[in-house]
Amino acid sequence: TYEDWEETFNSIKQSDFFKDVISMINKFKSKIKKHNITVEISLEDYFSNHKKKLRVFLKGIKEPVYINLDCKKFPFCIINYFDDNDNEHEINITIKLINNLELNNGFYFNDDEDNDLINLYYDFNISIIDYLIGGNKELVFFNKELLKIKIEPFENKYILNGYGINNGDLIINLITSPIKKEDWNKLIDDDKNAVINIYKKIDIKN
Repeated sequence: TYEDWEETFNSIKQSDFFKDVISMINKFKSKIKKHNITVEISLEDYFSNHKKKLRVFLKGIKEPVYINLDCKKFPFCIINYFDDNDNEHEINITIKLINNLELNNGFYFNDDEDNDLINLYYDFNISIIDYLIGGNKELVFFNKELLKIKIEPFENKYILNGYGINNGDLIINLITSPIKKEDWNKLIDDDKNAVINIYKKIDIKN
């Protein structure tokens, strides 16, 4: 009878076996296909908030997937994509910074740093006079911002907090440039001897 069938069906619906079957079907339907890719960017890409236009070919998909990658998402970005058959694809993008002095306008970082917060470095040449008495200099950053560098006497670095990757620091190494030969040869002998005697006195005290 109808009542017997309804009772039997309800009994089946409440059974653990039926629940397991339904769970497996739902799990199969919602299975996400994952894809992993790596994209390299420069420091300028990161700081200027560039968008990388990617054309990605996924296995089993005829048409390419077009992605506008926000470089500020470093070091990782996830893009979800549904194909024509309503299959969901998870595209995991690892963003890798290129550590190249020429490409990055003299800025560099430590490759050994494993965390998301990365300190940047820049070697800035200063004169002996700057080293002895201090001074103020400027450095052009990636977004064309002029960074003010205050050189304190006898200091060998200047730190700008928050100017690194993901709020890391920018550490400017102050490199004292030696006296150039052509400038030294412009001095008369008396001035040369005076400079040499001053350095000798400093060396004796040290």
